[in-house]
Amino acid sequence: MKRSIRNSIGVIFFITIMFSFFGCGIIDEAISECDAKENQISPTEKRTFVLGVKVKHLNGDPAVGARVEMVLKKEYCNGDIKGVTVISDPKKLTDSNGYWFSGWHQTYDYNNKKDRVLVQFSTVLAPTEATVLNHVYRWEDVDEEIDEHVLGFVNKTFTITLPY
Repeated sequence: MKRSIRNSIGVIFFITIMFSFFGCGIIDEAISECDAKENQISPTEKRTFVLGVKVKHLNGDPAVGARVEMVLKKEYCNGDIKGVTVISDPKKLTDSNGYWFSGWHQTYDYNNKKDRVLVQFSTVLAPTEATVLNHVYRWEDVDEEIDEHVLGFVNKTFTITLPY
């Protein structure tokens, strides 16, 4: 009995020591990645997102009259999330071509190459459940999708295909 208690205490002590060494290293690595000079963007660059969505049925026909919600948020390198924008208007539905555009644009600052903008579209065409599309804009992605004619604008239409 004494031996099993002693062994248990030894195992707990060993796990605590291992976590202390390796756990702190993981946290330090994430922090240092955010602070690393090569990841800093100076001066800060702004990117404006002008996004829409086309909703269609599985057979390719446009989904007319679907309700769409768009959520944008900025995730900083350290994991903090700020600048959450929710666009949801029950009166603004997809048009006869299945297209939905909020009429809204959102601008975010990028000051670190590890910062991300998270985009989520969800759509409901009664009486079905929501269909969700998620997209992540990393720094390197944003520059690839910038509208060449309007510097700093990401102008994109996503497609959601309903499961029916």
